[in-house]
Amino acid sequence: MKRYFIASLLFLIFIFLTCLLYLHSNRGYNINTAASVHVETIKGNYRLVKDGKPFFIQGAAGQGFIKELAEAGGNTLRVYDTTNLETLFEEAKKYDVSLIVDIPIPSSTLDEYYSNNTSKSRLSEKVTGIVNKYKDRKELLFWNLGNETNFGLTNFSSDFIDTFNSLIDLIHRLDPNHLVGTTVSGTSRNQILGFNLKCPQLDIIGYNAFTSLKSINSKQRLLSFIMDLKPYYIAEWGWNGPWEVQKNDWGALPSWSSLKKSKILEKHYSENKKAFDASLGSLVFYWGEKYEGTPTWFNILDSSGHKSSSYYKVAETWGKQFSDSLYPNDIKSLDLFGLKKDSIFSPNSQINALVELTKLKDTIHYKWEIYQENAHHRKWRKLSNKDLQLRTVDSLQPNKIQFIAPSDTGVYRLMVFAYDLNGNMSTDNASFYILKHDL
Repeated sequence: MKRYFIASLLFLIFIFLTCLLYLHSNRGYNINTAASVHVETIKGNYRLVKDGKPFFIQGAAGQGFIKELAEAGGNTLRVYDTTNLETLFEEAKKYDVSLIVDIPIPSSTLDEYYSNNTSKSRLSEKVTGIVNKYKDRKELLFWNLGNETNFGLTNFSSDFIDTFNSLIDLIHRLDPNHLVGTTVSGTSRNQILGFNLKCPQLDIIGYNAFTSLKSINSKQRLLSFIMDLKPYYIAEWGWNGPWEVQKNDWGALPSWSSLKKSKILEKHYSENKKAFDASLGSLVFYWGEKYEGTPTWFNILDSSGHKSSSYYKVAETWGKQFSDSLYPNDIKSLDLFGLKKDSIFSPNSQINALVELTKLKDTIHYKWEIYQENAHHRKWRKLSNKDLQLRTVDSLQPNKIQFIAPSDTGVYRLMVFAYDLNGNMSTDNASFYILKHDL
């Protein structure tokens, strides 16, 4: 009995060590050091190389404004939309900025799509067209296949996994000079292990990490004992996402000003410096104007390129310094009737709003907008300032307005934008509820 127990134990140890050796092997993956862009290993650490020189990603994820990115000290832009790539490549060439190009693919949950040969064939043709058109651009850093793809940790294959791996191989064949990566949402252990285990030919993984930044180091350290992990970069980071914050009593997102968001961004960077330094680089989110949660939640710049204080905070992390006179005159507070934000008003009542700035002496242009919020933070309906009789109370006080509350019950949000003469903007907002009182 004792011999049987010892033999069984030795067999289990043998199986465990064999699996461990397999997971720490290259599993058929070899680094192509002759490629224009590749990853090399230096004393156990990964390093990105572009055109023979070490390259550390410091940039943004968004929709353009490459000139502003370069002026802030950024060297990389991640592009989600492929429809305007030609223009972006030309601008990137002008300002010596590299592009990470997303190749969109349908969600991994669409089983019918990935089990359909016609759908997969069309997807391969689409990927081939994009890669062949731009693979020779010197501004290309690497391809990002899918955004927040997810199939978790599994021992089994699937139509999606097979298709995903075939697309990785296809891109490598078409363009052996550039890496192929993907991005995952957060830092889930199952997702990290899933891609590392089931996609051996994947070159790099990006983490879309906001508050989960704090767990990157511990996850990487823990999972590296199990298997050799792919090199990673932080594909999206910034202040908290709308899904990570507590909503108020009527389900509205908090009213964060651009000043508050810049302070959170600075805090997230300083508290997670080790995760940034250990990665291949990072991309702040969002470079441009994006509607998610609220009209201004993620915006570092607006659609015209006006810069928020977060622009300058990011530039500081990249080693840039600006004179104090160039920084925005940020909104310090926004009050409705002297009350706190998240107030309740009666329909058609008169509401006053007052903005206070951090600096007193500045020429500021204000823009005010009122939106009716929709459930689940879908795009809101912008209300007419004329219908609400929104007006400046005193021409000598453009920071104070008056308007008539909407007549319909529901959730609304007042937005204010303050523009200075240096191309900067500051934003703030206040959620309020219109409630009809029964007589």
